[in-house]
Amino acid sequence: MSLGVSILPLFSRIYFSSNERFIQFFNYLIQFVLIFGLIISLFIYNNSFELIKILFGENLLVVRIFLRLLSLTIPIFFSIVL
Repeated sequence: MSLGVSILPLFSRIYFSSNERFIQFFNYLIQFVLIFGLIISLFIYNNSFELIKILFGENLLVVRIFLRLLSLTIPIFFSIVL
């Protein structure tokens, strides 16, 4: 929500200047956010073992399964927030 609100003046200015340019800009922004979310998601998914070990120690290594599952929802969350 905050990302959408923070770029609302930019959206408004582009929309009133040219609809075609607005559509191109919006498509570019969606692609950027999804790629950024995928990169973060893949990083967390691949490094879940090390992240859990560093943050919580050896006792909670079972939690990495849940962290992997939650990391797969990051791109979806990023696209909803926009």
